[in-house]
Amino acid sequence: MMFHGVNQIRFVVNLSGLLVMLVLITSCVQAPSKPPLPADQSAVSKGIEILQDNEIEDKSTALLAFKTACDLGNNYGCHQIGMAYVNGLYGAEKNTILARKWFLDAANRGYFPSQQNLANLHALKLVDPANDVEGYKWIILASNGARVCTPKTAGTEGFVNRQDAKRVCQLALQGQSRIRSILRNRLTAQGRQKADSLANSWLQKHSH
Repeated sequence: MMFHGVNQIRFVVNLSGLLVMLVLITSCVQAPSKPPLPADQSAVSKGIEILQDNEIEDKSTALLAFKTACDLGNNYGCHQIGMAYVNGLYGAEKNTILARKWFLDAANRGYFPSQQNLANLHALKLVDPANDVEGYKWIILASNGARVCTPKTAGTEGFVNRQDAKRVCQLALQGQSRIRSILRNRLTAQGRQKADSLANSWLQKHSH
């Protein structure tokens, strides 16, 4: 009994030592950390979190986050600010002049949702002066972007996968036909030709 008892004590001691060792080893092992998001995408993520947080009543801080993203070259950030001014969201007053400015930032970098919105502003004569040739140019470019359809040109540059991008592109193409018809019907053949020429020049300039 004594012998057995001594062996039992030793077993407990050894087991305790093993547990301590396991605790020490476990404490030293860290879960692999995710790589940090680029600064522009981090700002976009912050803006989205603010919009989704029901406890935050003042959503205007989301616009500041999107502005930071836009200033860093994120097209989605620019587009979101444009949408805010078009619809009077997140504390922004409706202002199509400012909306056009922010859409232009993204459109000039090839972001087709903003190109499509610019065309729509001209089609609905919500900018002054409305320019049907300019609007038609943007709808040509938006259609081209939607057909090419990549996550970078269709989504949030890192937050939308290829499958989501394809869905966005398909919906965009459906909406573009109405805008194209409005502008086309108001343009002469010469005006449409000029818009085609402007769109081709834009594509050549931004193809590199």
